[in-house]
Amino acid sequence: MFFFKKKGIISPTGVFAVSAKKLIPLNELPNNGSIIDIRDSLGYSTHHIVHISKSKKISFIAFKRYTKEPMFIEVNDKTQSFTYSDIANAMKEIDWDFQNRQLGFEDSLSI
Repeated sequence: MFFFKKKGIISPTGVFAVSAKKLIPLNELPNNGSIIDIRDSLGYSTHHIVHISKSKKISFIAFKRYTKEPMFIEVNDKTQSFTYSDIANAMKEIDWDFQNRQLGFEDSLSI
């Protein structure tokens, strides 16, 4: 029996948009390339960043606020191929209760 490894993709900027579990490499970063510029260019007005310290591949994942739905990611090595399963594996390591408490705290400060 043969197993085929799913072929990954590479982003020249190290940033991928995520839509319906598909990765879309951003070939150019918008404006000055800040997280807010990337978020705005994808049509979102808020986000929640989770830094993935245990991952060798992912630097951070930006989620729609108060969801587990990724909007975009930044990888550590933009020469390395990447698949959605890399995101799924990293998301298993996230403490979502902690993340939601952090969001609640942030929201309480902005009142």
